[in-house]
Amino acid sequence: MLSVPETEGCEHVAELMNADYVKLSFALATGDTLPQGAYVVYKGETYRLFEPYTPARSNEVEYKYEPKFHSKVMGWTYKPFFFLQTDSGVVVRRESDWSLTGTIADFLNRIVASIADEAGEAYSFDYDLSLIGSKSIQFQAVDIVEGLNMIAEAWDTEWWVSSTVIHLSRCAHSTAVALTVGTNVGVPTVTRNDEGYYTRFYAFGSTRNIPQDYTSGSSASHVVQRRLTLPVATCPNGYKDIREGMTPVEINSKVLIFDHIYPKSALTISSVRYETRYRYDADGNRIQIGTEPGGDPIYETYRVYFFQIAGYTFDLESIIEGKTLSVHFETGNLAGWEYELSYRPEEDEFEIIIDESTGYILPNELLAPTVDDQIVLFNISMPSEYTASAEEELEEALDEEIERLTSDVSTYQVNSYPVQFASSGISLTVGRNVNFTNGSSFLATRVLSITEKLDEPYTVSIRLGEKITKKTTKRLQEEIVDVNKSVEAVATRLLNVSRAWRNYRSSSEILDMIFDADGYFDGTKIRPESIETMMLRVGSRSQQLSFNSVIEPNYGGDPNSIHISAGSLANYGIADTVQNWNIGASTYTLVSTGAYYIYARCSKSDAAGIVILSQEQITVDEDEDYYHFLLGILHSVEDNVRWISMTYGSTAINGRYITTGRITSQDGLNYFDLDQNQLMMGDANSSLDWNVTAANQLTLKGALVQSSGGVTFPVGCFRGAYDPTNVYYRGDEVTNAGESWLYINPTPSSGHTPIEGSYWTQKAAKGADGADGLPGTPGADGEQGPAGADGAPGADGLTANENLIENSGFEDGARKWTRSSNVTLVTDEKFAGAQCLKVVGALNESRVAYYEFTGVKRGYQYTFSLFRKTQDVVAGSTNPFKSIIIEYYNGISYIGTAISGHDAPEDSDWTRLALTFATSTVLTYDRLRVYALYLRDCSGTIWVDNIKLEEGAVATPWQPAFADHTGNYTEYRYAKNGSTSTPPSIIPTDLAPAGWTTAPPATGAGEFLWLTTAVKRYDGTTLISNWTTPVRIKGEAGAAGAAGAIGPSTIYRGLYNGASTYYGTATRVDVVQYSGSYYVARTDAPGGTFSGVLPTNTSYWNSFGANFESIATGLLFAELAYVDNLGVRIFEGQAKPYGNLSGSFSTIQANQTGVARVDHIDMAPEFTYGSADISCNGVSRNLISDGHLLIAIESWVVSNYTAFYNAGVIIDNLGYTITFTARYPGTSFTEAAAISNEGGIYG
Repeated sequence: MLSVPETEGCEHVAELMNADYVKLSFALATGDTLPQGAYVVYKGETYRLFEPYTPARSNEVEYKYEPKFHSKVMGWTYKPFFFLQTDSGVVVRRESDWSLTGTIADFLNRIVASIADEAGEAYSFDYDLSLIGSKSIQFQAVDIVEGLNMIAEAWDTEWWVSSTVIHLSRCAHSTAVALTVGTNVGVPTVTRNDEGYYTRFYAFGSTRNIPQDYTSGSSASHVVQRRLTLPVATCPNGYKDIREGMTPVEINSKVLIFDHIYPKSALTISSVRYETRYRYDADGNRIQIGTEPGGDPIYETYRVYFFQIAGYTFDLESIIEGKTLSVHFETGNLAGWEYELSYRPEEDEFEIIIDESTGYILPNELLAPTVDDQIVLFNISMPSEYTASAEEELEEALDEEIERLTSDVSTYQVNSYPVQFASSGISLTVGRNVNFTNGSSFLATRVLSITEKLDEPYTVSIRLGEKITKKTTKRLQEEIVDVNKSVEAVATRLLNVSRAWRNYRSSSEILDMIFDADGYFDGTKIRPESIETMMLRVGSRSQQLSFNSVIEPNYGGDPNSIHISAGSLANYGIADTVQNWNIGASTYTLVSTGAYYIYARCSKSDAAGIVILSQEQITVDEDEDYYHFLLGILHSVEDNVRWISMTYGSTAINGRYITTGRITSQDGLNYFDLDQNQLMMGDANSSLDWNVTAANQLTLKGALVQSSGGVTFPVGCFRGAYDPTNVYYRGDEVTNAGESWLYINPTPSSGHTPIEGSYWTQKAAKGADGADGLPGTPGADGEQGPAGADGAPGADGLTANENLIENSGFEDGARKWTRSSNVTLVTDEKFAGAQCLKVVGALNESRVAYYEFTGVKRGYQYTFSLFRKTQDVVAGSTNPFKSIIIEYYNGISYIGTAISGHDAPEDSDWTRLALTFATSTVLTYDRLRVYALYLRDCSGTIWVDNIKLEEGAVATPWQPAFADHTGNYTEYRYAKNGSTSTPPSIIPTDLAPAGWTTAPPATGAGEFLWLTTAVKRYDGTTLISNWTTPVRIKGEAGAAGAAGAIGPSTIYRGLYNGASTYYGTATRVDVVQYSGSYYVARTDAPGGTFSGVLPTNTSYWNSFGANFESIATGLLFAELAYVDNLGVRIFEGQAKPYGNLSGSFSTIQANQTGVARVDHIDMAPEFTYGSADISCNGVSRNLISDGHLLIAIESWVVSNYTAFYNAGVIIDNLGYTITFTARYPGTSFTEAAAISNEGGIYG
């Protein structure tokens, strides 16, 4: 333990996203090294040395100590941000160079996993829910702090830590403390907005989807050709002023480019497929990558993806001339990526052209398009209404930017009045809200950094402001800029700083060890005409650096305006270790038209730096507080343009080796760019280049080949099929009429059809016709023929997985659900069943309903789905949220977000939504909190129903959880009264309604029996569904009717005999058999008796077939008898209660646009035995009842739900009524609901 005094130099420094350390300052007589891990405790927090500290000797008797002890969080700069590969929760591999495309939660999950792996500590996270969408970030050997900086910059936000929670949001907290200049703080040092002061703003959008003939009423359209411009109706001059009536002296103009704004239509991918193709080498052979066990070769393959857009008609003529049809992915695995497309009109599908610029093929199995991805097509002409909408969007973006640029984004550095701070007990932390008053101006802001004196804790230096501190490394921008393009800059490859440093150190070591081995060299070897030496290195130590800010001369088309973006600088020559600085953004308006030096002014005490321009020569060390690194020269204005030359870096010549970055011709047109990996040699007519004209390709232009005899001729260039409108050059090759031709005339021309002569010579003649090839692919289908007979029923569709959420249809009220008091159960607007959940939102309020699933498995894939309807949903302005979200919890503690999505639209009909996710293997949690409703700071109404959580990556048809089926039963109750039409009174919600019994009561004269049913919970304590409307099932026996007339008796006379006498009277008719059929005499046969009249004579006989209207016999034998009205005194035989069920069909809701069709089958409750085939939309299933019809109906609905659902029908039952609802509103049934039975025979 070492005790040291709190001297004036001891301080605590905290800066948002950048620093948190305690610096001590003391002197000791001994110069002992402080070990790594040494610590101090300040305000209850431990600060440590993360590397050993050796003091500097200040004089003969003492050593000066100024160690910095860093907080635990800042210690993450020593912890690599790895991509962790795990197996059963154990890390098996760590990757330092990796990329990820995902949501902010995906990145933060990687952060907390790295902290747990590297530091052994458990952290959770939260973030501003408005930070949505996916980003793609490349990480290369970065630490955890740098990783957080890169994530924060990707979402344009900040990160900060409280306790063990990492926050990704604007850092502002606690009740605002009042800081007033002259009262408790001193006069501020103000760092003004470094983007300049402007009063007039020109705005331009992208060149995308802007055709050649696009014109705007804007007078500014000549500044940038074919860019989207402001709407002429509101901005007739193409600009906006911050106030009216300005004089020319007051006008400072700024040009703003919004490249993300262009005419576009958001489209949705409806189907995706891919083809697997072989990879080929340069000789056209398949690339073999292995061998099968049987000896067959394994070839390298890749996938080519195709997609369709349902309901979208694409016209090839809409592609802008000179442009390539392309797509931008807004959502999905490819969010943020862009690809060229090829359109196939025959299949009405788009092929994604593979991209190999990253070193691997995209899209691929991991990063592929999916159904429901939101996309935008570009490089196409859009209808005028889309262009008008984009112009309005551009004006709104300009208004927001003007508000930002004209607001106070300056920072204020103030020092506290210690006495006033002490008396008021003011204690500040980074992010604390502040009400800052400076004379007559007031600013609501926050603390960005503090420096506290340890010996005087109320002596504080405070920096106030709103500007986000960004520390992320951007791609290096350097070399000479093509200034004629105004704001274009050349991006070079990011240098490997550590390698450059090692190379510089190596060359320095060689320089130190070089000696005159031959005794030859002396000072006389340096002469005006020559230098003779062993090694030559050009470049000072201060210029050994890498620099990645973008320097843009001629900013906004003004040669006296220059803009420098934020970035970083690493110098590996100024000290023994690499020194790093963060470069702030800046914009300068120059006064002189002369040349300027470009310096990076970097602090000697911290990591802050900025690029400055000066016409003075400043050496690197002449300022005691700052290094001045010379970066280059901004040249004098010539032809209203400035050029820029970068001068940093070095060239070393050692023997036969030259190490440098770029070799350039005097005019700058020819060069070897070793850093950029580019080569350019030649002129506008003939050239050789690598990685310039085409990425990663060698390009020859206007090249000649020479024979051994010295004859030269242009290298051939195939131009395709001959086109008389094309201009052809010597060496061009074409095909025409099946032959190949070479253009040989030295004068370019067009319109000369290839024939042997002065313009063309035949290169290859047309060959003889070859043998017939193999049969081609089948042609297009012919016209559709007539419909054939119905086939056999198909196999059942997708099998529904187990639903892991109980009471997911809210048929048991809100059981198992936690909800806000203003989330209600309603029956008037449900998707299916009896009821659903409903919430009416309110601004500045949160209203939720969630289910806690405790059976979660780690590392498993789950799919969450629900049906949702919205109406008038509008987000507020404070902190709105209206999406589905699933979170990890450990008990009651929030751990992190598993997934969120499907932002609620303003208005939508019932729609099924699904989210698929994999559970974390690194977080500590014991449950998932599943939010069916989460509405915050939003107005409008949302309904949800039929919710499902299941294992797997596919949303299968909804069905209740197994627990919802267990033990539930239907109870029957009976009551009687004297009415045939009005049932006994009943309260449908009572568990045991008064006056209703479970056994039928006896009925007497004038009494009628009624039936009602309800589904009860397994223990009989809760109604799952209310009691149905009672139906009358029994009436009083009617009075006996009057006796009918006595009919004729029927006598069977056997085979017909022409000699016999037959009777046909009102009291007797004879039956005979003739030619295999039966005939019965008519009751009005002429004469009453007759003979010799054949049974085919219809004046005497009726055809009887094989049926008798009446039989008088002592004994009747029949295989099968059907009797309409049977009177029996004694019945003997086997009882057979089964018959057929009966029902009737009706359409309740006809199909309309946006409205689902609804059909009903009303089963007759008085027929309880038998079967019937029930069908709809091409699906038919048999319903069988053994006397309990209502139970049979309910069982039939559950068993056959999936089959009908896959056919586009949702089935349910309301008592004895079976309902059929179309899944897709506006889509009618191909076949109406129907019931098929054999009428008139019942149980």
